[in-house]
Amino acid sequence: MFKRLLSALSGGREKAAPAGTEAEATEYNGYWIVPVPQPVGGQFRVSGLIKRTETDEAPYRFERSDMLPDREGCIELTRQKAHRLIDEQGPRLFEL
Repeated sequence: MFKRLLSALSGGREKAAPAGTEAEATEYNGYWIVPVPQPVGGQFRVSGLIKRTETDEAPYRFERSDMLPDREGCIELTRQKAHRLIDEQGPRLFEL
């Protein structure tokens, strides 16, 4: 709601997020997923972090070759890829 109000006050234009900035974290099966779309040649590469919700250990960073033309689409695909990684690997993501 606040975002809409700011958008209306600024003439309907939202400022784009700075390049390579984190998107809003979401929780999935005991893990936090933090999309970090990377701008490359006018598109965005799927990239993000997976963190365990119950520990302070270093996050698992992943980057894929997938590229999308818009940031929001990239964020959604990043979350889907992270869900698959969590479902397939789970705690093994954090093994050394």
